[in-house]
Amino acid sequence: MSDKVIPGFYSPEVPYTREEARASVGPGWQGLVDTAFETVTAVGGRIQQVKEKFGLLRIYAKVPQPMKQGIDAILYELEVQSRNVCEQCGAPAYLRKTSRYILYVSCEAHKRPD
Repeated sequence: MSDKVIPGFYSPEVPYTREEARASVGPGWQGLVDTAFETVTAVGGRIQQVKEKFGLLRIYAKVPQPMKQGIDAILYELEVQSRNVCEQCGAPAYLRKTSRYILYVSCEAHKRPD
């Protein structure tokens, strides 16, 4: 096995660029991702992974230990905020569930048909 990093695959050692982080979620959440990116990099940290998990925005970061607790709280708050922001357009939204129990956040305009 080689040590070569494959673009698009998660690696805990390789930080996401802002563009990779934004491309990991829908356009409606990109403002939340930008906030996370600016907050984490301001304290010398790095974003390691951005994704949608159980319908919500999930951001993993590596930050210096003295700042970890505070940054984790900010990232959690962004996750909570994502519950009310349509991932597609950024409008006020709700956490929804499909008939196949897939969770997602959307406004009425982007509600998935069952």
